[in-house]
Amino acid sequence: MMTLCLVYSQMVMKNDLNFIVPITHVDENFSRAHNFNAFEKEKFWFRVDALKNYTKESKLVELNFASHGNEVAKEYFDEEANLGFVKELTLKQIFCGAKEYEFEGLLSVMYNFVESNIKNADVKSLIIKHLKFIENRVKGKKKNFFFIFKNLGVLIG
Repeated sequence: MMTLCLVYSQMVMKNDLNFIVPITHVDENFSRAHNFNAFEKEKFWFRVDALKNYTKESKLVELNFASHGNEVAKEYFDEEANLGFVKELTLKQIFCGAKEYEFEGLLSVMYNFVESNIKNADVKSLIIKHLKFIENRVKGKKKNFFFIFKNLGVLIG
């Protein structure tokens, strides 16, 4: 998980990605995350336009908003237009992509980021191995402890 956080944060900072969603949706995401089997069953609010043209500069850096916490005039953010890009997605869609929203998924961009920015072959190999593990978990190819424990209870009970 630490590898995912490091790659994600570096990718966001370097490419100035905009994952801003309304705080009410963030609160709702936290509530949903606590539900049983949320990993496979729940949908979470996520911004689907954050990765489009992700190599271009955005207003966040230009206005010093992202790095310094300065207040930005509201006219730079069109709340109504931004809400149109915030959709409910499963974790699999968030990480692997959602064709219906033309969203390529975080892992695809992370793989590209690692390939183009990590120069040490051993480090690159290890990071890709970790990302592949996360991809397999999200796709349901690797089950977590709770899934195994639940099914064991069904077999014993």
